[in-house]
Amino acid sequence: MTDDQNAVAEEFDIAVVGGGLVGLVLVRLLSELLTNAGSSRRIVLLESNPPGAERSETDELRVSAIAPVVHTILQNLGIWEQVQSTDRCAYTRMHVWQSAGAPTAARGLTFAAAELGRTELGHIVSNFAMRSIAWEGLQTLANVRSLTKAKPAELTATEAGWMLTLDNGSKISARLLVAADGVNSWTRSSLGVEVRKVAHAQRAIVANIATQVPHGQTARQCFLSGGPLALLPLDNGCSSLVWSCPEAEAQELLDLNAQQFIVRLESAVGGVLGDMECISPRLSFPLASGHVAAYTGHRYALLGDAAHQVHPLAGQGLNLGILDAAVLAEYLAEHLQLRAADPGDRRVLRRFERARKGDNVLAENTLIALNSLFSSDMASAGGFGLGLIDRAGPVKNHLARYAMGQYRDLPSVAQPDGRHRFY
Repeated sequence: MTDDQNAVAEEFDIAVVGGGLVGLVLVRLLSELLTNAGSSRRIVLLESNPPGAERSETDELRVSAIAPVVHTILQNLGIWEQVQSTDRCAYTRMHVWQSAGAPTAARGLTFAAAELGRTELGHIVSNFAMRSIAWEGLQTLANVRSLTKAKPAELTATEAGWMLTLDNGSKISARLLVAADGVNSWTRSSLGVEVRKVAHAQRAIVANIATQVPHGQTARQCFLSGGPLALLPLDNGCSSLVWSCPEAEAQELLDLNAQQFIVRLESAVGGVLGDMECISPRLSFPLASGHVAAYTGHRYALLGDAAHQVHPLAGQGLNLGILDAAVLAEYLAEHLQLRAADPGDRRVLRRFERARKGDNVLAENTLIALNSLFSSDMASAGGFGLGLIDRAGPVKNHLARYAMGQYRDLPSVAQPDGRHRFY
């Protein structure tokens, strides 16, 4: 046998593959809950691309709409207060309308935080800032080890769990394996879990846009015939553009020079924010939705984009993933208070899946339906659908609660001071 084959595996109770924000929230929350419960379990996080010290151009363009429930989770973990004010912007209003041109009352839908008894509807936050802060806090946790020098290369089932062989020849074993490594999950593929995908034949163009008219802490979204166009408020007064459109149109827009692109953008939104200027590179990525048939199996669980991918039109992808992490952490921590409890207990994993799958499937199907309905030529031509919803109080309130992430079965940590009430 070679030295690599003879390598002794380092043993852990739980191995998490993927150090994005979903994986980091899981590890940090699980570590805190276990420590509070007096449980000494070993956790390992594998992430070969940790956040760097400097932001790239891509980092500058990546923001997320953080729903109030996820805001609370980040607060309870001590992450939120460390996010600088320059990296987050609260939005107090949301305006959605149909068809190219300026919004009108007849074809528009407006949500206001004040109408719902809130100070804000959510926040637009830098992904880089949140991930960097969450990663830095990881280093102080005594029961967590992070591995960043090697990538997982091989996955083998064992009698007690899973064996991960890294590309440097080292090995780790775990009684529970958690895949939090994103939409193109290596772990999911290695487990042989298939994902049902729905291709939208669309791409999203993202850029930062300076505007003549202040955004007024309002998130705006226009449903065009080819897909939704969103302008999300940033802390510096600019807006983050997310323009979803058919692939051919997306390539055409990317091929335009800066001035030509702005002319198309101003026309699409009817000059709602006055003169515009693109102040960043334009990047794009393909759009798809997808779902695995089961989130859990023999000593494994899938979280976030590794389990489900949704259309970005409502900005719910990261929120859903963080709620996955919070629910799994709480169920595992509750179970592992017992000294002999098995981290890979099938009953606990199934409980997690039952709690999260319904909301995630509902989100996927709702977003597919909204994208298809309000981006259709008929809806854009008539422009009456959203206006009717705006005047239908119960339906409008339901959509508002949905947009703020108020799903069923929220974990305790999603409530104010929830981490203190859990034990």
